[in-house]
Amino acid sequence: MELEIKKTRNGNKITLELNGVINTETVGPLNEIADELDLDDIDLTLDFSKLSYITSVGLRTLLRIRKKISEDRIRIIGMNQAVFDVFEMSGFSDYFPIKKAENTYLLPEDPSFRQLLSFRVASDPEKKILFCDDKSYTWRDIDEASQIVAKDLFDLGVRKGSHVGMFARNSFNWAAAFYAVQKLGGISVLLNYSLKASEVRQYSQYGDITHLCFDKASAKTDPDSFKAAVTGDGSKIEEVYDISNEIDLLARKDELARLDGLFSEEYDPDDPCLLIFTSGSTGRPKGVLSSARDRRKNAQLMNDGFGLNENDKILLFLPLCHVFGFGSGLNTSIICNIPLYMPSDTGDKNLLRIIEEEKITLFNSVPTKILSLAEDPDFDTAKVSSLRVSVIAGSAIAAVQLLSLKEKMPDVHFISLYGMSEMAPISKTEYDDTLKHICETVGKPVKGVKVTVRDPQSGEIKGINENGELYIRSETSLICYYRMDLEDQAINEEGWIPTGDLGFIDEEGYIHLTGRCKDLIIYGGENIAPKEIEEVICKVPGIRDVKVVGVPDEKYGEVVAAAVVMAEGKSFNRKETEVFVLEHLARYKAPVYYVLYEKFPLLSNGKIDMVNLKKEVADKQNGKEAL
Repeated sequence: MELEIKKTRNGNKITLELNGVINTETVGPLNEIADELDLDDIDLTLDFSKLSYITSVGLRTLLRIRKKISEDRIRIIGMNQAVFDVFEMSGFSDYFPIKKAENTYLLPEDPSFRQLLSFRVASDPEKKILFCDDKSYTWRDIDEASQIVAKDLFDLGVRKGSHVGMFARNSFNWAAAFYAVQKLGGISVLLNYSLKASEVRQYSQYGDITHLCFDKASAKTDPDSFKAAVTGDGSKIEEVYDISNEIDLLARKDELARLDGLFSEEYDPDDPCLLIFTSGSTGRPKGVLSSARDRRKNAQLMNDGFGLNENDKILLFLPLCHVFGFGSGLNTSIICNIPLYMPSDTGDKNLLRIIEEEKITLFNSVPTKILSLAEDPDFDTAKVSSLRVSVIAGSAIAAVQLLSLKEKMPDVHFISLYGMSEMAPISKTEYDDTLKHICETVGKPVKGVKVTVRDPQSGEIKGINENGELYIRSETSLICYYRMDLEDQAINEEGWIPTGDLGFIDEEGYIHLTGRCKDLIIYGGENIAPKEIEEVICKVPGIRDVKVVGVPDEKYGEVVAAAVVMAEGKSFNRKETEVFVLEHLARYKAPVYYVLYEKFPLLSNGKIDMVNLKKEVADKQNGKEAL
């Protein structure tokens, strides 16, 4: 096993996260740090949470580091029992302030979701890990509830390879049902809870869903009516199972004795186990099939370098049915053993309250939500002072918007991340990247992911700073689009996946997104990228948010239209806006129409519903409602 060392720095505070084993073959990176790092005026934390063992050569290097820094400015955290035994036996425990891990169990090297849950229950059973409104749950609670659900689903016919739909809002019962499916070796099919019953029937055909877990809030009707609606008209759904929030699974604990030892079969972490449908609103949804290994590695890549530890807390408003919510919520929680807060009320005021009262440190978001949070009348910088990291992904954020967030949340390390259902993350900025990098790029490709830029028509590889379509390749991307025609599969003969996103890679290796291939506005033969125009309009005083779309035009094919949301108390001045835009952009890029919105239509994952927005803008332009 190799040794990986990740360094994060905040002023004179440095954290080194060591992952692997320190022995004769692997000690090199630690020796380099001992040689090169100026230790005279720093506060150093050595995070051993992921260090499985250390030999005498590693101790020798640690002694060199210790001699350069005083005891009050160095510490070791997260040390497991095996490493602590080495320190005790050698007397090194006298040289360092040491905080042992809350548990001394070692994470399995390559676990499935079922093995991850078993590990957490064995190592930290009573840790309160999931907080849903006024209730808290331990790892043991999740395991016991999932065992009860697993028996119910087994009795309904779920077996290894069964496709079980998850049609419910975030809740403890959602988590229990997910792990129940994994215990049975099934494939969890994550469904958007805003779908209608007729759409659920369609998705059952796309994803071969034979069993459906649902809640009453998503069903929008009584269970019997819902069952009749989703099992008729050619549906593949044979059984439905109610996981509504008000059902107390733990009230059935007396059943656990007869379930002891059941559903303990080991499944390969590379087995297909998860199906997530892409969130696009046009055409047939694509089912992205992946394994536990893929999703675990992706979550680790997303959080790599953040220095996450047992003191962190995650607040999740993103739905678990989407790749961002699942990866940054439930998946991160179980991988890193970090408490997860999932409120049913995801309004801005309630989220601000939870951040302040629970001292939340990690809040990942789409741009629309975190901007709304920062503009809420209840917002105060002091209320969010506990926040340390916020990953922003899902859609583009204008530089001026991110600068505004940084002013209101100066202590937050904002991370710009780029990913999609097929592979997330593709790239991200680093924990201590410059504000310029965070504002203008989506970071560098993460470990193991290759990115090229190609001409959208010819496929020719483009050079540095040359715009084109981004292609990606990774061993942790999707397995395939489930049961789609061969010619519609994302992966080409060389293993590359076209993203549909336009962008370029600069001389430092950072990726810049410039738009979507399909979102380009074709104005009389000129290609116009909406993002470029949005960046300019966002700088107009009083404008809070803007989205630019193309609308049909008889003469030019398409012309530019801007949907605008004004800041509270501000009014739109078209003339001033036009003057400002023309100072920064060519005339053919200037919007011909402006449409005012109080707020944009949103998808359930918090992203702006661009398909419906574009249709609405076109309709209002035709109806002469545009300015």
